[in-house]
Amino acid sequence: MSGGDAFSRSALREAVVLAGGFGRRLQSVVSDRPKPMAHVAGKPFLEWILLELKRQGIARVVLSTGHMGVSIEKYFASGESWGLRLTYARDPKPLGTGGALRHVLQFTDAPRLLVLNGDSLCRFDVSILCAQHEQAGASATIWLTHVPDAARYGTVELGDRNQVVAFREKTGDHCPGLISAGIYLVEREVIRRIPLALNTSLERTLFPSLIGKGLHGVIGDGPFLDIGIPKDYEAAEAFLGRLGLGKRV
Repeated sequence: MSGGDAFSRSALREAVVLAGGFGRRLQSVVSDRPKPMAHVAGKPFLEWILLELKRQGIARVVLSTGHMGVSIEKYFASGESWGLRLTYARDPKPLGTGGALRHVLQFTDAPRLLVLNGDSLCRFDVSILCAQHEQAGASATIWLTHVPDAARYGTVELGDRNQVVAFREKTGDHCPGLISAGIYLVEREVIRRIPLALNTSLERTLFPSLIGKGLHGVIGDGPFLDIGIPKDYEAAEAFLGRLGLGKRV
């Protein structure tokens, strides 16, 4: 991670944001909109993600939508108001993160894709992610971060060359851990191997299948937020404030 609060720029100009989940655990407090559209500091959470992509020079974004996705399309439209070019890949049925990413391929010809989850945010540097991905000749690279309490998450183990050697299922133990920040750089040919129109998971299916086959990790310095449960959603505005984002207009 580069020093200071600035986000580095990269030659990469296209990203995918996976914004089609149901958000069942958050429905007790946000039930009238898809989870990425939950308001934080006066904006939909997804808007903060798009603003950070723009800061890093990402000009085109494919939004993978599903549940209540029309509300996302109505709010962001073409993306012109944010200086972005947005395309929408609406899932025809629930496809999971893996199936949704496979569906996106028909909307882009990029040789590799920067992929972000639409319900989490982490300070990251796309230029570092790209550089380390290329240096390793990786098939996919995951941005990782240390969290003080990994009870909610599965953890990731790296080898001595930053290759991913294991994913550990979440145990519920309240202890520090290295987790995926929901930010990935994935080669197109890897995505093409995901079966079409099947509900499958990047985290539980695709990435474990790539262990020993070019899956790498980059460790950032966080911080990280996933708004998937009410407790963490309630902390989201303070989190943005720590990043210096919450008061931006």
